[in-house]
Amino acid sequence: EYGTQTLFIRTVMSTGHWTWSALCGAGLVYLLGRPAEQPRRGFGLALILWAMFLHWFWDSTAALFDGASWTIALYLPLSIVCLASFVWVYRLTVVKERAWARALLAAEVDGGVITAAELDAVVGTRKDRKHFVKSQPHRRRAKHVLEATYDLADEIASGYAVDTPGVQHARAEIARVRG
Repeated sequence: EYGTQTLFIRTVMSTGHWTWSALCGAGLVYLLGRPAEQPRRGFGLALILWAMFLHWFWDSTAALFDGASWTIALYLPLSIVCLASFVWVYRLTVVKERAWARALLAAEVDGGVITAAELDAVVGTRKDRKHFVKSQPHRRRAKHVLEATYDLADEIASGYAVDTPGVQHARAEIARVRG
């Protein structure tokens, strides 16, 4: 019975390991900084410690309360706290990522490689992308253009904004997919 209970908690109820990993990874990025962003060491350390605390509390709950059977009820609110923490950090970081992607691809709009509407869809939310695709006469083609635009952004970022053969190929791929 104990094995079944553990299996249930770890597979069905646990949002733990992936949320703790995400919080710790984001904390590490904030702790070390990025080329375009100064480190936020206090915030990064706080995220890492928060992830460690959540993991410790998850693993120690039964021991903290002397193995009381009711402690299983704590895992649901703890899972909600883990998810809420993940969503909060995601929303905090995605805004910056979208702004960087917009800045990265702005020249491609000016150069006629992609349209302003395509840029808005690529750097927008899932809802923005769905709305864009539905507004296009050739929805399948619109999805392919967006995917090719993601590839272009990756190539531009990988090439440090230099016009590399990979960037040129990605631009040509957008033109090919567009038809």
